[in-house]
Amino acid sequence: MLYGSQKRFDKNGDGKLKGAEWQRWYQYAYGDEIEAKEKRKRANAAAEQKRAQIAADFTDHVSDLINWMYRDLAHLEEEREDQAIRTMHLTLYAISAALQTQKVDESMRYLLRAFWNEFQPTLDESVYQALCAKQVMFAEIGEISEKRLGSFWRNLLDNLPPERRVGKDDDLQELLDDTSRLYNYFRDDSAPEIDFAKEIEPYWAAIRLPEEPEEAEEYDEDEEPEEESKPWTDFYEKTVPAGNGGGYYQFCKVQFKDGGSPYAYLTGGLPLAVGDFVVVPVGNRNAEKTGRVTDVFVCSAQDAPYPPEKAKFVLRKSEQTAFPEKKTPPIEPAKNEKAAAPMPPVPVEPPVAQSVPEKPASFEAEPVPEAPTFTLPPPSEQDEPKKPKRRIPWGWLAAAVAVIAFFVFALPPLKRTAEANRQMVIAQQAAEREKREQEERRAEQARLEEEATAQRRREEKQARIEALQNADLPYPGMPYEELTSTKLGKASKVTHEMRSGQVRYTFVWQIRVGDYLYPVFVVTTEDEEVLTAEQRNLEYWSGMALKGTIYHQPEYKPSTPSQNQTGGTNHGSNGLRDEYDNPEDLYEDNPDWFEDEDEAWDEWEDG
Repeated sequence: MLYGSQKRFDKNGDGKLKGAEWQRWYQYAYGDEIEAKEKRKRANAAAEQKRAQIAADFTDHVSDLINWMYRDLAHLEEEREDQAIRTMHLTLYAISAALQTQKVDESMRYLLRAFWNEFQPTLDESVYQALCAKQVMFAEIGEISEKRLGSFWRNLLDNLPPERRVGKDDDLQELLDDTSRLYNYFRDDSAPEIDFAKEIEPYWAAIRLPEEPEEAEEYDEDEEPEEESKPWTDFYEKTVPAGNGGGYYQFCKVQFKDGGSPYAYLTGGLPLAVGDFVVVPVGNRNAEKTGRVTDVFVCSAQDAPYPPEKAKFVLRKSEQTAFPEKKTPPIEPAKNEKAAAPMPPVPVEPPVAQSVPEKPASFEAEPVPEAPTFTLPPPSEQDEPKKPKRRIPWGWLAAAVAVIAFFVFALPPLKRTAEANRQMVIAQQAAEREKREQEERRAEQARLEEEATAQRRREEKQARIEALQNADLPYPGMPYEELTSTKLGKASKVTHEMRSGQVRYTFVWQIRVGDYLYPVFVVTTEDEEVLTAEQRNLEYWSGMALKGTIYHQPEYKPSTPSQNQTGGTNHGSNGLRDEYDNPEDLYEDNPDWFEDEDEAWDEWEDG
């Protein structure tokens, strides 16, 4: 039976709405509500995405500030094992102190949770809870006030080396500025900004050393005015890379002799060039010594060839232009060499004086006798001339022996090795071929098993459908309008939902046992056809026969029908309200009807 606007969509006048007619009526009746719900869902998703992006940007900025503080502390104290912990203690103090000016609402809690997740598991859950409760943490470590100076800052100032106490140290100033940035990032906009460098100035000034006055340079008449008046700051600005942020030093390497090792000195602002001679301090007593500059360069403290705080400065330029030449003393072989063994005396006669040309003196040796001459006797008649000996070609003979040895001894093993290699290759190819065939057989067997499984499932499904059909029960593929013609009759409950622009219905047949309803058969339909049909709670079934009767709620006239009459029951405005005092009881008695309690509330309010 149709009510209200449903009659307008009953085109054939049979008093029923079929699939397409029901879908058009549903879109007409609830389309605006569904569209509004989708818009709200999209708006909520966009808002949540924007909120997550804000939290990510917030966390990235905080992480950058903490990393800068860690870097500044490393520049001050070099690397220490507890450096990360000390940096985090200072960070938590600055954040918790700044939150004292904030109102920690839901948005701030969301940002604090994002910050806590970024540093997990370093930070415990108690840290997040303390930040939300606006509890100041590690005040005894990071606080700077007139009454108290935290242990972090006190130890930092006490351990500053003397060279960092002259003036305002750049690294300490950077650490104070980054801590101030972190505090001001978390504070409320209406609260005043804080400058930790200004707060710590009284304590810092107490340990600061006075700056040394610059000595007046002597005027040198021979020096060019441009070089004399050229300030060190100009040279520093030209040499230091852009954007270095300070902390760079100019070194020079000085060599005290040709080929000697170079030593690093700070130039002290002198305009030096390679090849200049300078006077530098040497040794523990800083004795002045002249050396030649071999290199001039600017580097950071980390890349310096010698720690800048320990390096010595060049005193002044020297007038010297070259290293003094070494004087080589005359060589005295009698002193340095061992005496040679005495040679026997050789009688020498004075040289004969000749006018031209003058010849060098020579020694006269005793006359050497001429070689003696031997006379052979005449050959006898019996002696015949001997035949000339023939030379044996040993080279060719050795080559022939080597060739024969190769063919006799080396060639057979080579043939056997080649044959063994060929047999090995054949065996490998056969093994690979056998492996491929096994893989193909396994793949074919798996395919056949999969097809058999699919065929078995199809047969089981078909047998199941035939069994349901023979038992006069709803079955997959059954026309939509024939649902009420089965032996189950009308469904106890019908629900619907939209999927890809199509309305999907779910029919549930229930039996009542005592005060509880149990679903015994569930059917889903789409596009005027049954998709699935399933038996539930098999203890109430005997094969295909149901033990009991289907429960139907009393029929009443609903104010706004909620489902199709085909196979379902329409609830009136007071049906569920009469049966259940509240939606909690409805959801508790029928948990299978609804996805959650909110859906039970909607059903109960709709009657």
